[in-house]
Amino acid sequence: MKLTLLAMSDVHGHFSTQSFQARNKKTANGLSRFASVLKAKRRQEEHLLYLESGDMIQGSPLTNYEESHHDYAKISSQVYNYVQPDVWTLGNHEFNFGLDYLKKSISHMPDSLALANVISDGEVFCHKPYRIFQCEDIRIGVLGLVTQYIPHWEKEENIEGLEFKSALETAQYYIPLMKESEHCDLIFIIYHGGFECNLETGQPEEDLTGENEGYALLTSGLPIDAFFTGHQHREIATVWQGIPIIQPGFRAQKYGEVILEVDKGADGRLNKKLVSCQLHSLADQPADQGLEELLAEDNEKIQNWLDQPLGHLNRPALVDNFFEAQVEGNPYFALTNKIQMEAAGTDISASSVFNLDVYGLKQEVTIRDLVINYPFPNGLCRIKLSGKELRENLEKNAEYFALDHQGNLVISEDYLNPKVEVYNYDIYSGIDYTIDVSKDRGQRIVQLDYQGQAVEEDDELYLAINQYRMAGGGNFPHFSRDKVLEELPTDIPNLIINYLANHDIVEVPENDNYQVIGYQSISDDI
Repeated sequence: MKLTLLAMSDVHGHFSTQSFQARNKKTANGLSRFASVLKAKRRQEEHLLYLESGDMIQGSPLTNYEESHHDYAKISSQVYNYVQPDVWTLGNHEFNFGLDYLKKSISHMPDSLALANVISDGEVFCHKPYRIFQCEDIRIGVLGLVTQYIPHWEKEENIEGLEFKSALETAQYYIPLMKESEHCDLIFIIYHGGFECNLETGQPEEDLTGENEGYALLTSGLPIDAFFTGHQHREIATVWQGIPIIQPGFRAQKYGEVILEVDKGADGRLNKKLVSCQLHSLADQPADQGLEELLAEDNEKIQNWLDQPLGHLNRPALVDNFFEAQVEGNPYFALTNKIQMEAAGTDISASSVFNLDVYGLKQEVTIRDLVINYPFPNGLCRIKLSGKELRENLEKNAEYFALDHQGNLVISEDYLNPKVEVYNYDIYSGIDYTIDVSKDRGQRIVQLDYQGQAVEEDDELYLAINQYRMAGGGNFPHFSRDKVLEELPTDIPNLIINYLANHDIVEVPENDNYQVIGYQSISDDI
């Protein structure tokens, strides 16, 4: 029996080929391109499973629009009812809009959710830890898992009453049960998480926080017949000790495909052969016209919404090159920090590049500008740090930079592999500081002043920082919930909207309070 497994993950609301950057532009990605592949494959293949590994209903202007206009993920639900995944699980971003929104969204999505390691009132949150399929005489179990690290990022009220358990420990409980009680011949895992160690060497590639447990699952000795991952936005199609592994990137740019030949011998023993394990680009695939038509009316509404004006700046705050902006400063960051400081009542603030699409703000600001530059509904926190703690956080921040063999400034490999994490570098306002990248890590902050005076270890300083960073995102040594004095009720995108609405013309400040030294030039190879 030929069994085809198609995998998607981290679509993040990129359903159509309609661009969010411009009304009259099409993109080379989008779930509708995968839908055309899926439709053809379902006609061709007798035994096919389509598996989704989470982060579906958050992460694009479309999902921002539906969250602000509906009480559940109405458009996303229509899309997934159209493509009908055989099994899907939740990602960490599914929790961003709160439990009421998530529960209503789940109730409108296909009834094929599997999630084993999120517990509510002593029971599995979604009631179905796994799904079972019968293909001829082969019994298949698909276990759904999500990263246990969600409480380190998410607002407490968004996950109130939920317990997030280790993916490894959960799999160690359920897979034997699926084998013995459910009599599964094949076990597949869909996991919204990635790999903490290099798949070839076994060496850690990140701090072993428990965020990613993919390698631990592989090396656990559990009988896993195929492993479908996500979260890290990596493109992986490989085989580890006979186990095919897929991670298909993000935004529906590629999909994963695993093909197995399986049958049972006369003695009832399973024979299994891996035929292929690969990723396929969707760039050249046609869009599914049925899905495009389903989305057409909403796409028009979203484009009109994106073009709505928000306010006026006294000058543009554009970002032409995100890395140059991180190194040299940019008015866009200074303006974001200015708004955060005013809202939180502090005179120090930090902001970040959230994705590679960032382009800053034009002089006439629209909703489109805001949601592309600031796509996450992060809360804002007012916190207190000592001078010593601030310096140590800045030293962690300075690890973002490295020098190549010619002495040119580049992004450290730690922030590019295994996952691109340009959002884990912060740009500060309200302090004056210098980063010398020629020095060793931990010794790079060679100047740190506050209000014209050198910062002393026992100084008390008040900062505005986003909730993701405060909850542990980026693993800074002194950002944690116990530092929070106040968490503002309005998220940062809406704080920016309100600020623009309340000022006829917004004065854009300079971002000239820090410098990076100790390199020849900024590398073009970024």
